Amino acid sequence: MRVRVYDKDKALFFKSDVYAKINPGYFEKYLVLMPEAEGGCLKLYDYLDKSEGDSSLSVNINVINPEYPCEWIERENVNFSNTKIKPDETDEAIDKVEYYIGYKGILENERALLALLDGQTVHPTEFHLSPTKQEHKGDWNYVETKDDIDSLMKCFFGFHDSVIVSLDYVSGSGKQNEEIVVGDSMRKVSVKFDTCWCSSIELVFEGLLTLNLCPSRDNYSSEIDIASIFIKDEVVYFATGYVEDICSFSDDITWMSAFSLKWRFV
Repeated sequence: MRVRVYDKDKALFFKSDVYAKINPGYFEKYLVLMPEAEGGCLKLYDYLDKSEGDSSLSVNINVINPEYPCEWIERENVNFSNTKIKPDETDEAIDKVEYYIGYKGILENERALLALLDGQTVHPTEFHLSPTKQEHKGDWNYVETKDDIDSLMKCFFGFHDSVIVSLDYVSGSGKQNEEIVVGDSMRKVSVKFDTCWCSSIELVFEGLLTLNLCPSRDNYSSEIDIASIFIKDEVVYFATGYVEDICSFSDDITWMSAFSLKWRFV
């Protein structure tokens, strides 16, 4: 499971694999790994941003890939044996976790888990865990830096004279056991491009934010002259045209924004 995190105190966006999810609904927290520049420690972040006190709350956690690791365990009403903590914002001491799903080793270290629940940071070695890194599976290339953007543009000749062949969107919602489950947990778009300059290419946008699809009008050619790609606040933007910044996007080009972009030749 991979997410984008917003640390409001530091005004910092970063991406991380998730080590555990704790408690349900309004009290849901995600255990993530902070960037090395910020200490490289594990920290619990509230899913909801409760600082504004608004009835319609924004979130601190944006899910990129919702799939849980197969090693995770799931537990309900986990009681702490000896140690209890009493955070400043509550009158009740924490003596249990209502819901836990994550790595077993985290649940087994009660002292370190209580420190996390108290808002402290803990090094992964406290749980005998190695800091995980995003797994680059198969022949996928991930676009996370300016160098990654330059590599993609070089490999596909800046998308010059290319065309969109097909586009497929998966939301994550659908019918399950005769009921419609609405959640849009996946939000993924796959786009195939063809060109005469090299092999065809597939781009996959995960954690999709925006999809503006603008097909060619009648009596107009649909080939792309140039594409634009840039990253801001851990969001990647792609457009079939020359775009300098977010404010330059328009409805007469195809453009997408997402928390993650990967690509491969097909």
